[in-house]
Amino acid sequence: MGSHKAKRFYSEEVNQPSAGADYNVSGDIAPNAKGNYFVAGMFNEQPYYRRQDSAWFIWWHEFPPFWVISSELAVFGPSYWQKDGPITGSYTPAGTATGTALVSAGKN
Repeated sequence: MGSHKAKRFYSEEVNQPSAGADYNVSGDIAPNAKGNYFVAGMFNEQPYYRRQDSAWFIWWHEFPPFWVISSELAVFGPSYWQKDGPITGSYTPAGTATGTALVSAGKN
C-alpha cells in the first residue's frame, strides 16, 4: 500500500488517557507495537487510539475500510498491521511488520 496520508480531518488528541485502557495490543510482533491504547480523538468518523507514549496508533482507514495499527496516525509507515471487521481480533502484518498483532478490549 505504500506510505500516504489519509485525506480526512481528525480531532485533536485528548491530553489525558481515560482511567483505564480501551484496548491492548499483544503478540509476537516486530516492531514492538504492544501495549495499552487509549482513546485519543476522532478520525474518519471513528475513535482512534494511541499508546500512552504516542509511538503507535490504532485508527480506521475509510476506503477500503479496515483498522490499522501504525506508528503514525493516518499514515501507512514501512511497518503496519491491518484488519477488516471489528477493532478486536487478529491483525495481519503489512510492509516490514512481522507476526500477528492481537487487539483485545481493556488493559493487560
